[in-house]
Amino acid sequence: MNEYDRALSPAEIGGTNEESINFSDIAELDEASWQGAKLDEPDPTGPALADQLAERSPAA
Repeated sequence: MNEYDRALSPAEIGGTNEESINFSDIAELDEASWQGAKLDEPDPTGPALADQLAERSPAA
């Protein structure tokens, strides 16, 4: 498992292959895990996520 001193950039995360990710410390989900699960759907009348993110990003 890799330990990182800093958060990875999106490009670094995108360049990571799945085989190098250690999933061993993530518990498997069973039926009880899903009992309180809720689907949180976006408001279809609201702005698209890409538009919201563009508004928050500093101008390039």
